[in-house]
Amino acid sequence: MRPVVFFEVSVLISASVRELDTEDEFKIEHPFYPQSKGAVNLIERGKITGVTTYTVENQASKKIEKAILDQIKIETQDIRQNREKYKTYSQLLDTIQRKFSDNIRLMDRLRIDEEGVEDILNNEVNLMYAKLLKDAETPPEKTWSESPRFRGVAIEITKSTWKRHTRTIEELQRKSIFPDPTDRRILSEAIYLRKFRFKDTRFFLVSCDNHFCGMRPPYNEIPREIERKFNIKCLLPERLFESV
Repeated sequence: MRPVVFFEVSVLISASVRELDTEDEFKIEHPFYPQSKGAVNLIERGKITGVTTYTVENQASKKIEKAILDQIKIETQDIRQNREKYKTYSQLLDTIQRKFSDNIRLMDRLRIDEEGVEDILNNEVNLMYAKLLKDAETPPEKTWSESPRFRGVAIEITKSTWKRHTRTIEELQRKSIFPDPTDRRILSEAIYLRKFRFKDTRFFLVSCDNHFCGMRPPYNEIPREIERKFNIKCLLPERLFESV
């Protein structure tokens, strides 16, 4: 049986945001486009079954214009002031929205039970992220040695661990481990599908978001905990090719 891959918002967006046949200032390619589009192409090649939900599709469609503006680094009001730019931008937006629709059509959009998802969200997902945040914020214990010979080494180890902890706190102030309510709901929907629709199938979640597949501390504990608790492998799209 083909592995099932749950496509999260960030991958659906990045797999769609690319257009090079336009004016120089509007030529864009999302940094994650090659790997995200590559993951989508695995569906066409029959390597995986791609699935998503209405929540993901709706959220991605709302964010796609912001993703375009982020790439061209122009504000909407600036575009509207120039008729030719606005015409070109409108064509660009239409092209990318059609690419988004083409990507979505390759996937199975699955129905989920609202009550079941709410239960997973409140009793499992929220608690998991809260624990991960608490663990990341907890100060490290001091290293100590009774032996004068090793006391200096112990002090250096303590300094080093506290420096790492300080960097972690600074990173958490920039971007918390605890994601926004929509991201938590999306993970809950993926868990619901894993539990009740694909219990005996290899199941992956692909994302470009640290809240699902963080690759560096302290976010790297997130995919480990999701896999441990829910048997879902959360991967960057480029890592998916190694696993299917």
